[in-house]
Amino acid sequence: MKTEIKRKRELTETTWSGGTTTQLAIFPEASTLKELNFLFRISTARVDAETSTFTPLPGVRRVIMILEGELELEHIGHYSKTLKKSETDIFSGDWETRSKGKVTDFNLMTTGMASGTVEMIKVPAGDSFSISIKDDGNFVGICLLNGVLNYQSAANTGVLEAGDFLLGIAEKEDESIIFDARGDSEFVCVMIHLSPFTFGFPATKSFR
Repeated sequence: MKTEIKRKRELTETTWSGGTTTQLAIFPEASTLKELNFLFRISTARVDAETSTFTPLPGVRRVIMILEGELELEHIGHYSKTLKKSETDIFSGDWETRSKGKVTDFNLMTTGMASGTVEMIKVPAGDSFSISIKDDGNFVGICLLNGVLNYQSAANTGVLEAGDFLLGIAEKEDESIIFDARGDSEFVCVMIHLSPFTFGFPATKSFR
């Protein structure tokens, strides 16, 4: 599995109407949020305004997870939902969405035939675990919130510290990354499936 590490110190924070955001990954790399020509984009955001309106993103599917705080979401004409830490909501960027609450959140955006899941995981110090991708051409992202993780794949070994982000892409079937927790660790795991029709990858049924 090919991996790319972005260290906390290398990430750039930018402002938006309600606070700040940090892009962790975008694919293809030459795509931009402004042009909406990406298949997926992963980011974190800090909401400093007590109330805000989400930027319209036509054709984009969104997953939002709360990292700190509590957020009240109102999708006009659809439903309302209150999110606490580690809870998620999946919604359309076409919807008019308003929010209330100052939070730090984690965001996954996908377009076209791409899809993905977001999960928060806690691992005690001394534990080992692996994350596998069934088919080649799919991605896994690890955003380490707290702790220290050693990692090992077929191609790379290294250490993740709090605030670092790892993006891995499987280059063959059934590839894995093995992690060892050097301290109590908490991280967000993102699994991304790209349609086989987009890049000619083998059909993917599920992650495991």
